[in-house]
Amino acid sequence: EGAEAAKNAAIGNYWFGLLMGRLLGSFVLDKLDSKKAIQIYISGAAVALAVAIFSGDINITLWAFPFIGFFISIMFPSIYGMAIDKYKKEYASMVSGILCTAIIGGAAIAPLIAKVAEMSGSTESPNWKAGMLVAFGCYAYIFSVGVWGKNKPSKKELAA
Repeated sequence: EGAEAAKNAAIGNYWFGLLMGRLLGSFVLDKLDSKKAIQIYISGAAVALAVAIFSGDINITLWAFPFIGFFISIMFPSIYGMAIDKYKKEYASMVSGILCTAIIGGAAIAPLIAKVAEMSGSTESPNWKAGMLVAFGCYAYIFSVGVWGKNKPSKKELAA
């Protein structure tokens, strides 16, 4: 019963953090370049995830989850905006469709985390710390988008 309550609290806290991040993220993205925002926010998410995994204290872990949600909240709009801005207007809807379809690929990450956890532990006692290394890999990839992603092209480049 206590474990079930903790799990429910972690999930609820995560979604609350995501909500708050989306609400506040629009102000952040107005002030910061998307690339810089991605770098800062995904680093914050990685730190919060590390705290959640390695703290060993359930109270600290429960507090880490809303921060994870908060920090990943701007990822989709930032990456989406960077991608759409790179293309001429007539191609934007096609690129938008491809990006939205790619979200389905992200749904494969949760089962992959579970599989790694089971393979490094067992079905009865998964090694979630090892499984969450998959999430860190995803965070590293998103950070690289913030570092190497292209800036919005000028109107002259778009006209060419």
